[in-house]
Amino acid sequence: MGCQHSHQTQIPMDLDLDPVYFSQSSLQIRKPSSETFSNLTPEIISYLKPNINYTELSLYYVCKKSQIPSKSQVPFVDFDIKPGDIIKVRVKEDLSDKVKLHFEICFGNQVKTSQDVFPVSTQIQALRREFVSEKFKEKQVKLLYEDLELENEKKLSDYKIPKTAKITVILSLPQRRCSRSPTPVWKVKRVGLIIEGTCMESKCVAFRQRVNVNKGIGFFDLWVETNERRLPCPMCSNSISKLSHVGVLGCSYKLVCRKNGQDFSNEKVAEEYQSIHLDPEMEILQVELFAIQRDN
Repeated sequence: MGCQHSHQTQIPMDLDLDPVYFSQSSLQIRKPSSETFSNLTPEIISYLKPNINYTELSLYYVCKKSQIPSKSQVPFVDFDIKPGDIIKVRVKEDLSDKVKLHFEICFGNQVKTSQDVFPVSTQIQALRREFVSEKFKEKQVKLLYEDLELENEKKLSDYKIPKTAKITVILSLPQRRCSRSPTPVWKVKRVGLIIEGTCMESKCVAFRQRVNVNKGIGFFDLWVETNERRLPCPMCSNSISKLSHVGVLGCSYKLVCRKNGQDFSNEKVAEEYQSIHLDPEMEILQVELFAIQRDN
C-alpha cells in the first residue's frame, strides 16, 4: 500500500529552461509521482519560442547529474526528486544550417547580453529588426561581427561567421554615442574599399585616432579618392589627414597599375580584410570592386 500511495503523491518540480530555445527561463509545476518524463515533454515543448522547430531538436533532462531522455518511461518517483531539486531542460540541435549568436547590446555606457539561434539564410535586415523599437529606429542599429558591419541586403551565410559567434549590437541616438562597444564606431569596416587615416579635429571624439572611411563597392580612381578633401571622418565629417592604409574587404577586386611606364591589371578576391601593398615603383591607377558571387 505504501508504494501505491507514493505513486499518487504530487511532486513539485523546478525546471531550468535553456533561454536560447524557450520563451521563459524557469518553470514551476506539480506532477503526480507516477508520471514520466515522456508525459512531461509535450508540455515542455509548448514553451519553445515560436521560431524554433521542435522536429529539428533533441530534448533531454538533467537531474542530479543524470541525463534523462525526453521519452523516458521511468516514473518520477524512481528518480527521488525532492522539493528544491533543479531539473535542467536541455536541447541538442543540428546546427549544420544554423548559427548560435551571442549578442552584446551596447547603448551609451550600458551593455546587455542575449543569445538565439538563426538559420544561416537569415537576412541581416531581419536580424537588425530584432532590435528595432519605438526608441531605436532601424538606421540607429548597427550589427558588428568583430569590426565588420553586417549589411542589410546580405545574409548570415555571406559572412564567415562560425557556428557560435558574438555579434555586437550598437544602439545609438543622435545625441548619444555608444562608449561600451569593443569596436569604436570610427574603426568599423564595411564591404568594399576602405581608406584609413587620422582625424585631427580637436573637438571630434576620434581626435588623433585612426579612422576608417568606407567607400563601398564600385570603380575608383585612387589618386582622386585618396585626396584628403574627399575623405570625411565618420564621426565629425571633417577631412582626415595622415593617410595610413588602403584596403579591401569582402569583395573581388581588379587593380589597374603602372610600373616602368607599362600598365597592367591584377585581379584578386578578399574574403577578409586585405591591405593593398605594392612596391614603391608601382603606381595604382584604378581599382574596381565587385560583390562576391555565392551559390545559394
